[in-house]
Amino acid sequence: MARSTVRPAACFAALLSLAAAPAWLPTAAGSQPQPAARRPNVLLVITDDQRPDTVHALGNPIIHTPTLDRLAREGTAFTRAIAPCPLCVPSRAEIMSGCDRFRNGVSASGGRIDPAITLWADAMRRAGYHAWYVGK
Repeated sequence: MARSTVRPAACFAALLSLAAAPAWLPTAAGSQPQPAARRPNVLLVITDDQRPDTVHALGNPIIHTPTLDRLAREGTAFTRAIAPCPLCVPSRAEIMSGCDRFRNGVSASGGRIDPAITLWADAMRRAGYHAWYVGK
């Protein structure tokens, strides 16, 4: 098996079911969210310290991961994603804010995300989605 270019650090082997990403983005200031029937379902699954080659659908012939395989098959698997700051709290803050730790204000020693930054879940809520976070 070829060696992966993914850094196996915290938080990536992410699967995202996003059939038509631009559909959930507001197109202009004041635009209304699309009706639920027209928006794709979005599920972001992040596993800590899991390399992509530990998922059957991503190339492992030995390990059987039927649920992850289905998500990868029906969605998108980010197999070349990296964590700019591969530590738990800063990495999650980078995912939530879309900004690196220098911009979002969360470092290895903690901190709070800059309130001026729009979080991914907030953008999704404004687009008419119900956002939910489960985990650490």
